[in-house]
This record gives sequence, structure tokens and C-alpha cells, in this order.
Amino acid sequence: MKSNIKLICFLFLLALGLSSCFVKRFHSEKGHKWVETFFASDKGMLYFVKPILFQESESNKLIADFSFKYKDEWKDSAIMNFTFYSNMPIKSLDSIKITAKDRVTTFPISSHLFSEKYHNSIANRFSVSIPQTYFKKMIDASTISINLYYPSKVEQYKSSDKAVKAFNYLSKNIL
Repeated sequence: MKSNIKLICFLFLLALGLSSCFVKRFHSEKGHKWVETFFASDKGMLYFVKPILFQESESNKLIADFSFKYKDEWKDSAIMNFTFYSNMPIKSLDSIKITAKDRVTTFPISSHLFSEKYHNSIANRFSVSIPQTYFKKMIDASTISINLYYPSKVEQYKSSDKAVKAFNYLSKNIL
């Protein structure tokens, strides 16, 4: 009886361990600084662009990461999750405007993820869906600006050197 329980526990742990093998992380030597790649079964690869900095000023910054799926061709949107800092919690934004290669596009905010205390300020995390046609133009741009629209305020952030390098890597090696 005890040996049956041990065998069942062993088989359960083995099955649990094997199930984690279905999602595998890959990265190339050149791109691993900026991009994580995950195998996503028959749906191709899931690409995650590591958090990159957009700045308005030394103290005012926005940090964004991007994720998208790609197999043979890209049919889906990219998800941009971003965090910006303020003196008080921001629960909603009117919209986000992204300027890349002289193309200006405004997107509705998909969702507010959270607002939490971070050092002496509040970290506000939001998500927005960016159509793949625009994301391709965005990664080919040498500079990108992001405007956040509050009910009574607008903040503008510019891409950092790291953002440009990460997007150049995507443009040349993945898309």
C-alpha cells in the first residue's frame, strides 16, 4: 500500500515536471539583451521585448515591455504593458498617442493593471494593444515618442538608446 502511494506521488511529480517542458525559453546570443523568446507550441514563438525606458525628464520616466506571437507570418497585435510614476494613483487614462516615423496614432487604453507605492511615488501599470502593422513601423523608427493623456494633463516621453537598439534587433532579426 505504501509503495503504491510512493509510486503515485512519483508519477505525479514526473508528470508535473514533464508538463513544464512544453514551454521552453530560447534566446539568441545577439538578442538576449533585449528579447526573450519562448516556444508556444503550434502557435509559433512568443517574443517578449524586455522593459525599455522612455523619458520625459530625469525624474519622470515610462518603462514599457512588449510581447507578441509570430509563426511564418504575423497576424496578431503586440501587447505593450507600461509603467509610469506619479505622485498619486492614476486609475484611468484617456488614451495613448505613439509617434513613430512621422506617423501619429492614438490607441485606447486596454486596461489598468495596478497602481502601487514605489519609493516616494506611485507606480501605475497599464496595457494597450498595438496592431501589428503599426508595431512594424514603430520598430523601424529611429525615435519614438509616447504621449499619455489624462483627463487634465498630457505627458510626453521619448525613446532611449536601449529602446532603439531593441527595436533595431527586432526589425533585422525577427520581423
